[in-house]
Amino acid sequence: MRSVRRRLFQLFVVGCVVSLIVSGRLTLRLILGGMLGWAIVPVVDAIVGVDVLPKPLLLWIVAIAAFASFLSPLQAERFSSNYPLTDAVIVVAIALAFLPTPRATWTRRAIAYVILTAFVFGFAGWPIVSRSPW
Repeated sequence: MRSVRRRLFQLFVVGCVVSLIVSGRLTLRLILGGMLGWAIVPVVDAIVGVDVLPKPLLLWIVAIAAFASFLSPLQAERFSSNYPLTDAVIVVAIALAFLPTPRATWTRRAIAYVILTAFVFGFAGWPIVSRSPW
């Protein structure tokens, strides 16, 4: 039961992050949509047997979302197109994701992130693939 509550809390936090980044506010519609869109995370947790969103990584994601919520859309676009800065944010996120935890190994966590990356970029890349001439 504790594990289910923890995973639901993680989904709620991710939903709040989505809402903050998209609109700068916490709205129920965006929070629920973010939770639904990222419901794959607990599934991957269960399949791989590893906590995909450890506390340090979750706090880092919340900090980035809080920062982004104060930016206008134009400022956010400039921030995200500043590649050295964006790369630094990603490197810190990867470092926090792979902090050693008692029940997680690097291999399991790497498998989980490969699955999540394929899931996310699969949806993002499908329109490009479907327009392919072959």
